[in-house]
Amino acid sequence: MDSKIHSTVAYHNGRCEVELTNIVAEQPVTLTINTEHWLTFMCTPIDLEALAVGFLYNENIIQTKDHIANLQVCPGGDNNDVWLNTPARKPDKWTRTSGCSGGETSIAENSFTTGLTKPQNAIIFHLS
Repeated sequence: MDSKIHSTVAYHNGRCEVELTNIVAEQPVTLTINTEHWLTFMCTPIDLEALAVGFLYNENIIQTKDHIANLQVCPGGDNNDVWLNTPARKPDKWTRTSGCSGGETSIAENSFTTGLTKPQNAIIFHLS
């Protein structure tokens, strides 16, 4: 995981103390589908392949790994290039969902599930 050491101020036992703290880095990562820019995530730059696949699955763009022709994280880690076996239409509207810089989804707000009480079904894609 990419992180950097920063000088921070911490409060301990009634006193402020300067200490060195390891802080996880975030960076913008663009998602490109069939050569078209779709959106930019603000994320910790690890498991970027899983981020792209999970996002496309949750947005109902793909249903299985067979829908993916190729997936490549650019060397700088700032772009996920995904080529699908079928055309995909970029959503007209994104809804801000979470995060300081805002997560986004194309799924209608009224279809969000609230108050989950048990684990939901999951699908695992193994890309290698």
